Amino acid sequence: MEKSQLGLEFPSTHELYSNVKGDNLSQPIPASIVIHSGTRSLGLDQTREIRIYLIQKLSNRTRDSVGESEHILNRVYNQFLSKPQPRESYATRSCSIIEELSLRVPALPRDTQASDTQKIPFYMPILANIPGTTTTGVAKISYFIVAYMDNGDNSSTGVSKEIVFRHRTLLEQNSTQYTRLYPNSSVISKIFLSQNNIGATGFAFSIAAKIFLRCPATPTKRSSEFKCVAIRGFKWRIEEVAQVLQSHTGQDDLSGYDTVEEESSVRELANGFQKGYWSTQHNPLLQVASPQAVQQKDSSVDVVFEIKIPSSVTPAPKVDISSNDFELLSPESLPPSLQELLAFPPRHKISLTTEHRLKIDVLISEDTFDASTQKLVDRKPMRTALNATFPMSIIDRAEAHIDEMIFTGNLPCYQEIPDSPPKYETF
Repeated sequence: MEKSQLGLEFPSTHELYSNVKGDNLSQPIPASIVIHSGTRSLGLDQTREIRIYLIQKLSNRTRDSVGESEHILNRVYNQFLSKPQPRESYATRSCSIIEELSLRVPALPRDTQASDTQKIPFYMPILANIPGTTTTGVAKISYFIVAYMDNGDNSSTGVSKEIVFRHRTLLEQNSTQYTRLYPNSSVISKIFLSQNNIGATGFAFSIAAKIFLRCPATPTKRSSEFKCVAIRGFKWRIEEVAQVLQSHTGQDDLSGYDTVEEESSVRELANGFQKGYWSTQHNPLLQVASPQAVQQKDSSVDVVFEIKIPSSVTPAPKVDISSNDFELLSPESLPPSLQELLAFPPRHKISLTTEHRLKIDVLISEDTFDASTQKLVDRKPMRTALNATFPMSIIDRAEAHIDEMIFTGNLPCYQEIPDSPPKYETF
């Protein structure tokens, strides 16, 4: 007899919303189970339970070299062929249960004339703070909705379908501030840096920095001269750091729950050079120079410039370790067909974290001026005075108009369908 078959219907992409304060907002996933039954005796005339899981799968990236058999001409025309590139593939390392629910599918009457197909709608609840679908240089996070049911003959039927989660941020404020102190630097004492998201689309940022410069440490050769430190430019780059972390589950014989780094990667998303001339107010080369200004211990310089990630580059969403705390899935709880898709060694918990950082190299020169004429008499070669690193907040901004239900709460989530219709009171 032909066994029943399952199908899943839901949108291929589901958006998760949050704000810059860290509040997470999301709606359940609207979905449907479709049951195709080939035989009435094992078909829809029986009440069945369907188990549904939302599964997070973490896969490591592996590189397999291309064999020489695939490049036979390379032996003869080696000078004309480029070196074979390794193929990229992914190996499943961990599967976690994000959500779980069960549906009680009511039986249809045996004399029904309906088709042997049943479609059961449901809402899959979801936590909005889960990591989005992520691909990095070392691993990727993907999601599947998995459903299975018993066929009544000691066998089961299952189906799985991938879903993409995309994190969107509602910008209530678009500025992030950081402070860095540099007690061991001879040129810069501290930096206040502000990052602002600009533009309607894309990843463009305005960087505003207040840099506090120290007085030049070396004296001038003549008493009639004075020195000024000038910032001549900035080399900047945005990096994406990904880490694969391993921790014990507590279900093995290994003691402790320490998390250790298994693998990491750094990807450069963008870089550039901002050229200019910034100095303190007593610098004669500035139009706003004030010869009467008293040079204090630390004089501040205000710098503003823009940076942008090219549209051809897609940053991974930020993922922290707290977003990976989910129960591991046991492959034995699924039908064999799904075990093959989601099988993994369950001994350790594997997590992926991602973050972004802005690296800035501050280039300076030391200029010497004549006190009476205010003219430049000497300039030391430009050099890198400081390598500064700041966290980078890269967000996927939401549309200007979001449905009001996002702010008021989620839709109701039904975890099972009753066998009979509800009873209504008569008024």
